Amino acid sequence: MGEKCPSFLANPCLELLMFGGKGGVGKTTSSVASAIHIAEAYPEKKILLASIDPAHSLQDSLSGFEGLDNLITLEINAEKSLAKFKDKHEKTLRTIADRGTFLDNEDISNFLSLSMPGLDEVMGMIDVIEFLKSSSYDMVVLDTAPTGHTLRFLDLPDIIQKWLKALDSMLAKHRYMKMLYARKYKKDEVDRFLEWMSKDVKRLSKLLRDKAKCEFVTVMIPEKLAIQETIRLLDSLEKHGIPAKNIIINKVYEYSACPLCKSRCLFHAKFLEEIECVFNRYNLIKIPLFRKEIRAVHALNEYGKNLESIWRNGKDTDESCGFSIQYSGLDSKLETPARQMAGGRNSKRFLYRNAILRNRQQCNTDKQSLSMPPKEYRTSGNEHRALSSVPLDQARIILLGGKGGVGKTTLSCSTALNIINNNPAKKVLLISTDPAHSLSDCLDIPIGENGKDLYDNLHVLEINAEKEFEYLKNLYIEEIRNMFDSLLDSTMVDLQFDQDVMERLLDLSPPGLDEVMALTRIIGYLEEYKYDIFILDTAPTGHFIRFLELPQLIEDWLKVFFNIFLKYKNILRVPKFKNYLVKMSKRIKKLRNILVDSEKTVFLPVSIPTEMALEETKDLIVAVEKLKVYYPVIFINMVIPDNECVICSDIRRTQERVINDYNKIFSKERVHLIFQRDKEPIGLAELKDLSIEIFE
Repeated sequence: MGEKCPSFLANPCLELLMFGGKGGVGKTTSSVASAIHIAEAYPEKKILLASIDPAHSLQDSLSGFEGLDNLITLEINAEKSLAKFKDKHEKTLRTIADRGTFLDNEDISNFLSLSMPGLDEVMGMIDVIEFLKSSSYDMVVLDTAPTGHTLRFLDLPDIIQKWLKALDSMLAKHRYMKMLYARKYKKDEVDRFLEWMSKDVKRLSKLLRDKAKCEFVTVMIPEKLAIQETIRLLDSLEKHGIPAKNIIINKVYEYSACPLCKSRCLFHAKFLEEIECVFNRYNLIKIPLFRKEIRAVHALNEYGKNLESIWRNGKDTDESCGFSIQYSGLDSKLETPARQMAGGRNSKRFLYRNAILRNRQQCNTDKQSLSMPPKEYRTSGNEHRALSSVPLDQARIILLGGKGGVGKTTLSCSTALNIINNNPAKKVLLISTDPAHSLSDCLDIPIGENGKDLYDNLHVLEINAEKEFEYLKNLYIEEIRNMFDSLLDSTMVDLQFDQDVMERLLDLSPPGLDEVMALTRIIGYLEEYKYDIFILDTAPTGHFIRFLELPQLIEDWLKVFFNIFLKYKNILRVPKFKNYLVKMSKRIKKLRNILVDSEKTVFLPVSIPTEMALEETKDLIVAVEKLKVYYPVIFINMVIPDNECVICSDIRRTQERVINDYNKIFSKERVHLIFQRDKEPIGLAELKDLSIEIFE
């Protein structure tokens, strides 16, 4: 049985409210609208609305919003947060390294000057800890990154505790020696730093599991990929013990006479029924598709009213399944006198199901024409061009990237199918580097740990980056233990302390290091020459940019490591580990050369025709051009086809303004439109059909 209202809007005790889900489902909109509503409902409370997604969109969403006195917004800048953290604690970190390792001051400085993969998640967590400690805020509302990196963010309290234990082990020898020679040990600044950090992390861990003070709101859309990802997200939240009571089902198509709207409505209705069944333990909040982008203050208020109307009116919630039926947001209504009877919760539910059944009957006679938008709707002038001039089959690496939820995975699969269809002699490896893998969901085929051959010339793989890192870690620990075993003849009493510190060093690695290992695995495949073309389905924008920056970052790290190995060659005897890093260094240099070679690497940005997506795409292209990666075309996905439907026409007018901006900024020749289909392209047959539409 679902709750009668969204609990996060009516709980004055909440201290931490998080919004998460698959990319592109409306997390930012939901977090912004909810924060505004809460700030207005509780004017005596100070609310902080913060984004931990490296590709921030809070300010884009708040365009035109004049603000409230008790609502503060912040887009966390990981680099600035790290600089601030270093300024405050660098002396302490130096002292720990000096006491607990054989490194000298120069070595420590070199390490502290390096950037780190996974920085955004770590600094986001440390900032959240500071926000919650501060008396300046009564509640923190977090707009999170897409699922994979949100789950990594939620793992951070445990990871930081590991770091603190590793740092504490560095001080164990120092404490022992003090006790041995001075007969006493007095805690100093360094000990207090570790204690308060540990205390803060434990406090956050406790808060994350407090049902009265914390809630995670999952946002989704009624489509298969979103359902599969939401299941994995909620399973993980349950394992972490993080309270999740409400699910927002966003962008739901309602009844209309237009063939495209009608088929989308039926498509959504099918998945709404599945959602009711699969998530029946949760309060399900349905938000309809809006005709205009939910960006400015008016649209945010309209979105918020949908949430508020459920909050104020429990009768709109069906207690038998916890599913809310709302009709605001679109002008189109169900044209039937029965709608006047929709006073009780059961009558609205009955009305909605009746509309679904009637739509289904009307469409049964015309199923073939609804497999995709009618041809006369699909093109208008020169807006749909063939891509025969884009030399994809000549590339070595094809990268697809962009904002979450724009269709990167779908287009990655379609691109792979197009290439193997037109070039049967070429072998293609389709790889997912997004922690929240969805290739298997999109292809509707289980891939498995070792990947899967879809055809003789197409292999699909979802890289398990954590497993790659475990291999490196085990190799390192094995050699460290062998090294210390060879020193057993020594009578030095502090060897055990040194061994403990050395074994824990890799525990200090940031959570983004697994992405480094994924990159290394890809380079290994490149060297084997088993595959001619590599197609990478990447993480959303912020983490994709970090992925492209990794080669330079890794080279910087390896230089420092190699200097350490050379300097302390008589102490650090880890030949296998050292050889692994040497091999990695060579591979990284090779990859850097390939990425900036326009004949070998092609980047295909994917976007959608909304203002927020345009702003994010501009940032993405700036980063890609700075890194000198070649992109011949920009895909604009989910374009509503021209037709006489009132709803489609309204949406299309808004989209056309944005498409014109794309054409001006990136040149019309580069912009390629892909039209909204009547249903999600899932499975090989649908994806092949889409590949023909896009490329041929």
